[in-house]
Amino acid sequence: MPSWTLLTALLMWSILAFTGGVEIGCIDWDAAENDQVCCKECHTGNRRVDKCGIDPEKLCTPCKNGTYTKTKSAWSCDRCNQCVDPQIELKPCHGTTDTVCGCKPEYRCFKPDCLMCMRECGKGQEPVDGHCKECPKGTFNDQIHHLCVSWTKCPSGQVIVTEGTAFSDNKCDISNEINQITVPQIRKRSTTLHPIDADDQNMPLVWSSLAMLCLFFILGIFAIFRLIVKRNKTSTKVPITELPKTPEPHTLMTVEQEECSFCRPQQEQGSFESLSTVDSMDKLLPPV
Repeated sequence: MPSWTLLTALLMWSILAFTGGVEIGCIDWDAAENDQVCCKECHTGNRRVDKCGIDPEKLCTPCKNGTYTKTKSAWSCDRCNQCVDPQIELKPCHGTTDTVCGCKPEYRCFKPDCLMCMRECGKGQEPVDGHCKECPKGTFNDQIHHLCVSWTKCPSGQVIVTEGTAFSDNKCDISNEINQITVPQIRKRSTTLHPIDADDQNMPLVWSSLAMLCLFFILGIFAIFRLIVKRNKTSTKVPITELPKTPEPHTLMTVEQEECSFCRPQQEQGSFESLSTVDSMDKLLPPV
């Protein structure tokens, strides 16, 4: 093997080793005049050197270590980003990609592409311009490294049971149960203006006593009414049926005479018949 061929091979091997195995030269070109080619795109990790030439491999050259190209047609290489504590390297810089950085535990990325890291914010705080700030009044945050949100407003028919803090939201409940808590507070506030009279405190007892008296009064009236009805039933006597008395004879005669006084003159007819009967009997009897 000729010496120049060996030297060329060693040179190519050293270039590949230096560039980490990156292919060299132009990967896509168009034919031009005078047997030349014009490069359109370089291999990954190469930058353009000349636009046209005879050898496509000489139209592009690899980027130096610590640099990369954003596009395959770039004329220059960009410096790779360096991850600085508290950053950690997730993916090294290579070819057309920059270094990918992250943050170590208890830190969060602050800017796009994680160019900076900030300390993780706890509950009751929120990240602002790379720093942790306490949640302002009326807001809260109950998660790690989140923005603060406003307290919940209770819907209609509910009231706040527990007011929110920087770590927790408002707690709402129905108003019927809340009255047991809010009414004593209202009374306490009203006593500063005019103290509550002792009679007002005894009003429930007075009303309950009046209700009991009314109940007993109604029951008493009902009992008296029942007693009166019962006595009326027992005092009612069964009527005694009397037999008609036979009138005396003179009374009957008087009655008959009175009755006959309104009759036709049958007395005369009766007298005539009685006289005829006497005459007939006289005729039947023998003469003395």
